[in-house]
Amino acid sequence: MLDASSSCWVRLLQDGRRREAHRQAVAFARLRNTAPGPYWKALKQAADLGRASTLERAAETLERGPIAPSPVVAGWSWCRLGAGASWLTAEGRHEVAALLRQAARNQQPELADEFDQWAALRSVGASARGWAPYAEALGVQPVYPYLDNEVVRAAFAVRALARRGLVTYKPLLRAALPQLPDWLTSRRSKGSFTAQRIAGLARHQGQLDELIASSPLAVDGLIDPATVRAALAQVARGQSATVIADLHQLIVTCWWLTGRTTDREVAAC
Repeated sequence: MLDASSSCWVRLLQDGRRREAHRQAVAFARLRNTAPGPYWKALKQAADLGRASTLERAAETLERGPIAPSPVVAGWSWCRLGAGASWLTAEGRHEVAALLRQAARNQQPELADEFDQWAALRSVGASARGWAPYAEALGVQPVYPYLDNEVVRAAFAVRALARRGLVTYKPLLRAALPQLPDWLTSRRSKGSFTAQRIAGLARHQGQLDELIASSPLAVDGLIDPATVRAALAQVARGQSATVIADLHQLIVTCWWLTGRTTDREVAAC
């Protein structure tokens, strides 16, 4: 709500404000020790292709054949094929390609910053729903003030570019709550739990292997369990930390699908 992604610079390019977009994107990349060249190239590609063409291109890439894992490229994209794409079987790639083509035909904002802020809001909402069973089991009543309709409307009334701070982290947060300590509002990064996530994956590697192999995604031939198992083993050894987010999404999906399947089987009996 109080911040925005680098999609705001893609919006500048879409509006024809190339020089301003380049200045801000390069400054942002250097501030975070990221090579400006690849970062700027990714932003230009997003502006030139647009949403529908990017999704179509991703679908074509999936249909051409197996995808090798590639390093994460900095910069915003309408659709980036992550490590999960390399775990798909031929049938899985075909199914995902069909979904991408369907999404390309759906009515969505074509301005990058508007599209991205609504996508982020839906993602946070989905995450909140996903945590509901845990909260209920622990007797916790979570509150999500940044999902309140009035807060969303107020935040989105401010252009994403004004929310994307270069030197100031979350400039709207600092303006709205000036009493917050400077060490908080001046920070440029978020905390990392990578070490804890790797330890958790290593500790439960056997159970996770079994969960993935027995999930409907594997049983129905959409993902290759051996490929996922190899990626999980690498992460558990402290290697390839960049695929942790993809593994997290896959594991949660497998857990959810397995539970749903069990519920349906019980109901049928």
